Amino acid sequence: MEKMEKTYKQYFTNNYNLHTINKIKALKGLLKANKDNYKDFNYWYYKDAMTETQYKYFINQDFKTLKELLKKQIEKEKRKLEKGKQQAAEEYENIKKLIDIKHAIFEIVWSTRRLDLGSYQAKVIASVSYKNGDFKQYETRYTGGCGYDKQSTALAEACSELLKIVLLKHYNKIQKDEEKHYHFYAAEYGYYQHGVGLSSYFTFFKNCGYKVQQIYHKNEDTTLIVSK
Repeated sequence: MEKMEKTYKQYFTNNYNLHTINKIKALKGLLKANKDNYKDFNYWYYKDAMTETQYKYFINQDFKTLKELLKKQIEKEKRKLEKGKQQAAEEYENIKKLIDIKHAIFEIVWSTRRLDLGSYQAKVIASVSYKNGDFKQYETRYTGGCGYDKQSTALAEACSELLKIVLLKHYNKIQKDEEKHYHFYAAEYGYYQHGVGLSSYFTFFKNCGYKVQQIYHKNEDTTLIVSK
């Protein structure tokens, strides 16, 4: 089972810096590479962490020069991580200031013609009023592909942009729920799930204490209203 951070702040900070964290892990792993085991490090996870110059030394098995470059880059990435943690802390405080959502409207709109792979696609036009008086709007891109629930996928993108405050407020409740995949399937590990069906979102919001209203339109568009 995936190890969970104890608080949403920890989750948010780590997720905000996930690319840098993984890159440092990969670079540290490469320090163990030598002529006897280098093939174990010759796949995308490590390749992506190296620069073109570093990779040339890796291919030529000049591990002495490679490791000198890696150590310098690790220090550079560590400084980048510290800066990223500061930025994440500032962003977290901005989310925290929202207090909670007061009223949110999600217009789930279908494309009027076939788009990606010849399928109709969905997007969400959203607006949210927060309890601190702020107001935000966001419009997602259209989904792509086929064979999954597109409405909840578009909704997940909008929620990830506008409803982080809900995850912050209910993080502990979500993690402690023994029947998470029934009650809180729309939210996992501090983020919103794609393709899980709108009913999962209805259940999630209601179990977190929000009122949910769904309005169906003749053209198969849907309006979802969430309020406190």
